[in-house]
Amino acid sequence: PINHILHLENKSNEVIERIEIFNPQGKVVKVFTRPSSTILLSDLPLGLYLLKVQLGDDFYHTQIIKQ
Repeated sequence: PINHILHLENKSNEVIERIEIFNPQGKVVKVFTRPSSTILLSDLPLGLYLLKVQLGDDFYHTQIIKQ
């Protein structure tokens, strides 16, 4: 679970091109292009979110819980 800041850890040499954050209804609520290693999420309501991360030409998905 996260509070207000999401810390990104990239173990590859690929650049994180883009991160999209979706709410449980599937609506994009935030988009970050070439984000830094920390993302401020204090304006998001508490709940479950899906992250879509573009790393080079590949896409990865994970869930986060904001408390």
